[in-house]
Amino acid sequence: MKSNIIQKFWFSLIMEVLNEARYHATIFLGEMKGKFTGPVKQSIEDALSLFGEVSVKCNLLKATFPYEQPRELLSDSEREETIRF
Repeated sequence: MKSNIIQKFWFSLIMEVLNEARYHATIFLGEMKGKFTGPVKQSIEDALSLFGEVSVKCNLLKATFPYEQPRELLSDSEREETIRF
């Protein structure tokens, strides 16, 4: 990102795949949470909370760079905004 060699198209494609993977991981963890008690259940709840925080930021990036991006480099302002996330 900092070296300015990421094309918008590939970045948006990667964000799409990561969001999909995170979505399925959240479903899996939600199902697992119901099968455990005590510290294991708490660890799963902590993971779900963290996934939620990351998901908000990833959804912002996904909205900023939808999958149908041109094959061009990110502009300086786009890179700076993305790094802030």
